[in-house]
Amino acid sequence: ARVMSLREPEVLGANVTGPHKQAVMPLVDDVSETARLIGAVNTIVPSNGRLIGDNTDAYGFRRSIELAFPGLALERAVVLGAGGASRAVIVALRQMGLASVVLANRTPERAESLADEFGIESKHWDRVAEDAFPMADLLVNATSLGWHDEMPIAEKALDALAGDAVVMDLTYRETPLLRAASARGLRTLDGLGMLVRQGARSFELWTGREAPVEVMQAAVVAEQARRAGL
Repeated sequence: ARVMSLREPEVLGANVTGPHKQAVMPLVDDVSETARLIGAVNTIVPSNGRLIGDNTDAYGFRRSIELAFPGLALERAVVLGAGGASRAVIVALRQMGLASVVLANRTPERAESLADEFGIESKHWDRVAEDAFPMADLLVNATSLGWHDEMPIAEKALDALAGDAVVMDLTYRETPLLRAASARGLRTLDGLGMLVRQGARSFELWTGREAPVEVMQAAVVAEQARRAGL
């Protein structure tokens, strides 16, 4: 009933959060190619009485990297985790044209299944640092461990990365992984930019207007400070 109400003419659209991103897919009239690849819808856009399911997570990921590191040429990435966030990251990396994407997950079967689906390589969790980190120019933590202030990998594993590599954690705050990477002189990026940019893209799809990105980012930062009691 809630999704059906989005067909009303005064509705601009809606965002969908987990765990409902997959459940809404059969309830819309069509899905974008990106949403189909990711297997999830996070944005519903009414269009001439029809509901179009889209996914702006891949866009947000790609745009956040482009803005944080202008002109950065990426060739090889390693992605940690094989959940829904990983799917969006893999789709984005494929759209960015990287030559190699390697996936690792604590449950190897999940990594192998997802890697096979996207035609990328998977590595065993215990060997990914040794086998893939030395050649990577981007490491992405797409696990949820950052939310619990836990390292997804052993800190010493970061020593295998090249000095100019970028380490990104999708958690939108500083995490033990990002602190450890910064201490080694590596470039780092959290998920705040991805969060804001995916929301901005949704706004643009609904309104056809440029999103007030600065206002949106300030609102997120203010809410973070409020929750932290600052």
